[in-house]
Amino acid sequence: MLLTLGGATRGQILADYAAGARGYNDSLIDHPHPRESHLDQQAMDVRLRSRLAALDEFLDALDVEKFLLSAGATTAELDAVREKLR
Repeated sequence: MLLTLGGATRGQILADYAAGARGYNDSLIDHPHPRESHLDQQAMDVRLRSRLAALDEFLDALDVEKFLLSAGATTAELDAVREKLR
């Protein structure tokens, strides 16, 4: 939501998610997690395809400003957040 408020493009948001997921996956090599394990490149690509498709669909369905306003944020608050993100 913050990336959208800050003016990031859809492509930038999806790329940011993918980079974060790949970084986390790589961190599992040196820092194992009890419920997750490192995925090889092919398995990570498969996982990311479905997750990026779901994120893309979510972004299509969500009007971030409308959602936040309905949750109690004010236009002034959203403008302040936008300003800080630029």
